[in-house]
Parts: sequence; C-alpha cells; structure tokens
Amino acid sequence: MYTWMRLNSSADLQQLATHISPEYAPDQVAKKLAIGMSSAVKGVLIERNYIDKDYRSTYYNFYAKKGQHYRADCVRLHFFDQTVTFDEKVFKFGCPDSRLTDYYFGYMVLRPKASLPSDVASSRRMCEVGRADSLSARTTRSISSVIG
Repeated sequence: MYTWMRLNSSADLQQLATHISPEYAPDQVAKKLAIGMSSAVKGVLIERNYIDKDYRSTYYNFYAKKGQHYRADCVRLHFFDQTVTFDEKVFKFGCPDSRLTDYYFGYMVLRPKASLPSDVASSRRMCEVGRADSLSARTTRSISSVIG
C-alpha cells in the first residue's frame, strides 16, 4: 500500500513505473514531474489504493454505470525533502525533529488514465514544490493525513 522512493536526481522518477499500475500513466507523470518539480524534493511516498472523494463521486455517478471496468481507487504521491525517511515495515517516518510538516511539500493525486484527460488530477501545496503550473495541477487548501 505504501512505497518509499528516494530521489537523487529527476531521472529517479522513472522508478514510478515499477511501483504504479499503467492505468495511472506513470511514465507521463514522471516526465511532467521531472520538468515541474523542484530539486528540493528528495523523497516520494507512494500511497496506492487511495480513495479520493472527488473521483469517488465521479466514479459512482458516471463510470460505475458504463458496463466496463474502471478502477475506483487512485494513487497519491507525497513529496518530502532530503531529511525525511520512511520505514515501510512499521509505517513510520523519521525526520530531524517531531515536525514532519516542516519537511513535507504536499501531495498529488493520480486518477486512472481512462477516466481523466490529464494524468495529474489534483495537488496540494505544489506551488511550494515549484513550477506547479507546468504540471496542470490545481492547488487546494485542505488538511491531509500522510498515512490514512
């Protein structure tokens, strides 16, 4: 459900294809992030089987009635600086102090490609990560829990 991905360079974003199903177009997402993401991002937490409330509403009101199989879940990518670590065995973050939010840049939700013209559905605080306009992302003001 959760996978930690360390980034040493933007080329490491190609690892997304090994962790994310092709329905989320990980190669295209990696290309957009390589162009639009700040070099300050050094860690990505991949959260699979994420339930996005906006997509879930669209899914049940539209896609579920089409008689074809569409995924009902999304993938959420969380962005962190170089000081954060994540232990996948115990689902625990490590950071220099107890203020994880100081090292967290935000997240972005990937919806299944068959249901979305743009691979990037939404993001939070991506303007702090850098050049969010090139990601075709909409920023929102919301409270999020990194795990859960």
